[in-house]
Amino acid sequence: MKRWIMEYICCPECKGSLCLSESEGDENEVLEGTLTCMKCERVYSIAEGIADLLPDNQR
Repeated sequence: MKRWIMEYICCPECKGSLCLSESEGDENEVLEGTLTCMKCERVYSIAEGIADLLPDNQR
């Protein structure tokens, strides 16, 4: 996932802000980690550079 995308994405469930926690990546891209909603506290994974932002009912 490109870092610049953080400016444009939000939680698909409640539209809250997302907080990035990465375990692998570089200055331009996050390869592994999680996105946590600051409002509803849902957690979305980032694996192999792809963020899984599907709502709960579509996972």
